[in-house]
Amino acid sequence: MSFLDYSFYFSEILAAISGLIYAKYQGDKASRYFVFFLCITVVVETYGMLSINFLNWSFLEAYSNSKFIISNLWVYNVYYVFNYAVYTFFFRSYLVNNLRRNLLLIITTIYFFSALVNLFYSDVLFESYSLYTTIFGTLLILLSVFLYFYEMIKSDKILKFYKNVAFYIAIGSIIFHVCTAPLFIFSKYFKTINNEFLNVYYIILPIAIIFMYTCYILGFIICLPHKILYQKSKLY
Repeated sequence: MSFLDYSFYFSEILAAISGLIYAKYQGDKASRYFVFFLCITVVVETYGMLSINFLNWSFLEAYSNSKFIISNLWVYNVYYVFNYAVYTFFFRSYLVNNLRRNLLLIITTIYFFSALVNLFYSDVLFESYSLYTTIFGTLLILLSVFLYFYEMIKSDKILKFYKNVAFYIAIGSIIFHVCTAPLFIFSKYFKTINNEFLNVYYIILPIAIIFMYTCYILGFIICLPHKILYQKSKLY
């Protein structure tokens, strides 16, 4: 593994830890659910890193021909379906307008079940990242972030936008998903012999992940109550 691989993995862990601290002292229900999802993300990434060596583990030799052992794509394909839905529901929780909230609920529900059907009734689950999941999931996040920013701009919340953790999550997630969606969409068309694509893939993806989780960490820290930060600083 490269330095970038380790860096993005530890950025995910730091984001989860800072999120747990934030949720303990400040987080509302939506933030707590989101932090819980960050912890699940760390578990998934840990599995993904370990699965690279599964074929070398002697006690798994009997299952070496299993698609579940040979590839970890199935884990990420299922994970990303939930990933896009979680982000959309997170931003939906900050919307006030009932029409927009109901619109997102209906679209996200249709997307969620149709994406799962697409995974399990096609050959994509073990073969490559799902184009359906990536394209429509990214569009869902774009829509939900747009609606979140739209309502924030039209309200007094814009005056204290920097005190809302959702703002930092919106910035990090929108840039990450817009930058990485093309990588996932076109990955199935490139084989391991295409070094140019792989070089771009293994540079842009870790950097985008590190940027996204850095935004989350900053948001959790900045949005902690100042009295909590002051009390902790006195301990040292």
